Amino acid sequence: MPDCPVYLVTTNLAPHDAIGNDVLGMRETLLRAGYRAEAYAADVHPSLTGVARPLNGAGEFWRDPNALLIYHHSMGWPAGLEILESAQCRVAVKYHNVTPPRFFEPYSEAFTQACRGGEAANFRVAAHRSAMFWGDSTFNSDDLVRNGAPRGRCRVIAPFHNTEAMAEIPLDRQVLNRRGGNPGATILFVGGVKPNKGHLQLLRVFAAYRRKYDRGARLLVAGGMDPRLASYTGHLQDAARAYELGDSVTFTGAVSAAALRSYYLLSDVFLCLSEHEGFCVPLIEAMFFRSPVIAAASTAIPETVGDAGILWPEDDLAHFVESIAVCMENQELRRALQEKGWDRFQKFFRRDALAPRFLTLVEEALAR
Repeated sequence: MPDCPVYLVTTNLAPHDAIGNDVLGMRETLLRAGYRAEAYAADVHPSLTGVARPLNGAGEFWRDPNALLIYHHSMGWPAGLEILESAQCRVAVKYHNVTPPRFFEPYSEAFTQACRGGEAANFRVAAHRSAMFWGDSTFNSDDLVRNGAPRGRCRVIAPFHNTEAMAEIPLDRQVLNRRGGNPGATILFVGGVKPNKGHLQLLRVFAAYRRKYDRGARLLVAGGMDPRLASYTGHLQDAARAYELGDSVTFTGAVSAAALRSYYLLSDVFLCLSEHEGFCVPLIEAMFFRSPVIAAASTAIPETVGDAGILWPEDDLAHFVESIAVCMENQELRRALQEKGWDRFQKFFRRDALAPRFLTLVEEALAR
């Protein structure tokens, strides 16, 4: 039904953001399929002016009975809930999961309250009388079901992302030159520096691997650092000093797409010990750039990785250490992980694989 308008709504829309990339990927796919698609957010980054519009002054488009509203949910947002609950059009909720507040309680009251607000909002979102619910993963869909969403209206679709576009960006030569003559393993993790991302276990595993196998190894942690979580960052710095890691660990902060692509290509292993993920886009980026994945079998991570990586319980330090060592020593295993990762990306996560599934869900929502 391309004549039906589709409105995509989210709280904040910014470049290089997982939810933002999903919104923009949906919009582009809809436009290519002939739909009239518009993206709105309470806060639109200046670089996206003309691509998305601010909600302020947009009019009550959600009252159009012929339209489809795709509401992206990941946090408490009172104004957004009012839109959702007053919508007179068809509704689909894209659920990106809410990080449990317990992760932030030692570090930030503001983040803790925001997560609590998100958890409270889950009940209201799940109670929508007619919405379809699209989870990034089965893990996310199950979370909505626990909050009251009818399982019969739940579907799963991975988020759109910019991985393939990143491959077209020129490499960052400064990043590549930093390897120099370093003979040791380069271990990479990508993700915002937040307490649910498992950085403390990451440092423990790296310190143990370095001590037992490879004094020349280095750990690169690429991801933005929020000043509101300065106490968490300080905790990580204290841990790095306690493990006597010196300059073998680098927290890069936020990086450009060119730098991120270069970090993936530099890496010998992608090590993800995150404790809570609703999907984890960096895992599929690692698959695409052929960085062998070793990861914690927590939350949505096993579903995202499938058979394309080595998975252990998140507290199994010894097996993570040994897996890194075997991956570095066994070239046949490395190649197998690289090929499985590439094949999994091509089968499930490339844009041409996601778009037909998404458009089928749009048609289902419009037909209700």
